[in-house]
Amino acid sequence: MLNAAHRLHSLSTVSQFIGTHNQDDHIDALRCLIDRERSYVSNNYVANASIDLSPPITAVQRSTLFHWLVQMSDFAGYSTFIAEVALSIIDRSNVILANKKIRIDQRLLFSTALMIASKLNEHTVMGSGCIQQLMRNSFTVNQIEEAEFKLLKLLDWKLNPPTFKSYFEEFCCLLNLDETSKGIIWISFWNDAKTILSSSDFIGETRFNLAVALFFRSLEINQLSLSNLLPLSKIHFFEMLLHNQLNIQPRGFVINEINARLKSYSSVDSLDQVTLS
Repeated sequence: MLNAAHRLHSLSTVSQFIGTHNQDDHIDALRCLIDRERSYVSNNYVANASIDLSPPITAVQRSTLFHWLVQMSDFAGYSTFIAEVALSIIDRSNVILANKKIRIDQRLLFSTALMIASKLNEHTVMGSGCIQQLMRNSFTVNQIEEAEFKLLKLLDWKLNPPTFKSYFEEFCCLLNLDETSKGIIWISFWNDAKTILSSSDFIGETRFNLAVALFFRSLEINQLSLSNLLPLSKIHFFEMLLHNQLNIQPRGFVINEINARLKSYSSVDSLDQVTLS
């Protein structure tokens, strides 16, 4: 444990790399994201037998549907976080639907959540007619619009969850990274994030803690590529800053833990491959 004098010296040294004003702004931004995230954490309805979702959804089905969200977002040219926002809507809705004993077709839920996420964050949105075509007329426009209204009410219009992308941007600002470094780190960061999002094992865990782990992991994976762009000393000071200001575990511990938990998950090409009773 670092004493007060050591912490003060460490933080003053960080200021050599990061302006004190910007440093404080981004730490405050992270605290706001962490605070807001408390309203968006979902119970693990896949693993928790006491949450009786009807019809039930398995871990494999949820993973398959999430990969479909990513594919549809990419196809539409949407931002990378759209599928994550949609998944947050889905996970929280499923817990409430189970508690209220309300049945809903998961394909309708996933496609409607994607429509809502696009309306909130994109200039070009997927309307109910587009969703109907996407689902090959499995649902009518009225069914889709009714599902949209139902989800908005269930979630009390809480539709702006902190995402991996939002934490990633704040970390990069704290490190004062250039666009080249950000691009290198982002590729492995987002690939790991998609693995985590597709796995029901991580439902209910705070996005912030997972984002920190993935960011440190990405820095380690890309250490050789970043050697001339991001000095190791700067990473150490960034680690110290998170530890002192936000009580984050040492980088080595965080990386080892996330490495042990990450697993490989396969993707699928079509929603038609999913069978939901």
